[in-house]
Amino acid sequence: ACWVGNRGIGAVVKIGLLENEGYYDRNQNGLIETSRDFDGNGVITEAELLDWGKDECILWEVIVIPSIEGTYRPGEYTGSYSGSPGPRGIAVDHNNNVWVGTYGTCRYYYINGTTGEILDNIDITSSGHTPYWALIDPNGILWSAGSNSNQVLRLDPATNTFTRINLGHCSYGMGLDRNDHLFVSGGQHSWLTRINIINGTIDWKKPATPASGVTVTDDGDVWLANHDAGTVTRY
Repeated sequence: ACWVGNRGIGAVVKIGLLENEGYYDRNQNGLIETSRDFDGNGVITEAELLDWGKDECILWEVIVIPSIEGTYRPGEYTGSYSGSPGPRGIAVDHNNNVWVGTYGTCRYYYINGTTGEILDNIDITSSGHTPYWALIDPNGILWSAGSNSNQVLRLDPATNTFTRINLGHCSYGMGLDRNDHLFVSGGQHSWLTRINIINGTIDWKKPATPASGVTVTDDGDVWLANHDAGTVTRY
């Protein structure tokens, strides 16, 4: 399935995979109505899209607006929306449950990946961290990039405790290698930082292209999606 953070309205949506029975037959007619490429031209056009609340592969809408949090089938929620929470960081753990970080309200929500129920709500305001990008390491630790807060947050779900690691530059994209290293790109800042995920210390910080996305291949090389240049760089 796919989880999408809608940062402009304060909601998170789960989209199921039709081929893996990721659907909900809400009208109980035995047919699964979902947006499809009906004419076989390789594109799901606007005319082939179903309206909100009618596509039965869109499974949950989770509201992460403080004081009105809740889980709904798409189309059931009738309240208001707000861009204030700004859900931006999303990570899925080994249980297929989901961590959602809200940039504007400085919280991490833990959501049941099957039912959409909000299981926990952690206030990280005291850290000064604004979640922007998130991932889970092999030890189950949640790492969160904070964009212009110039730091990375390390959150231990076993204890709901967190610490901040100051980088001195924007923290944007993140990627893990197989040797317990977390690589953090600098967004518009020209830096790449490597963090040891076992002890949470910075190994080094080096000049790099201003980059957003980060991924690490099996050979340990780091690939950056450059912020404005329209290129990628391999380190």
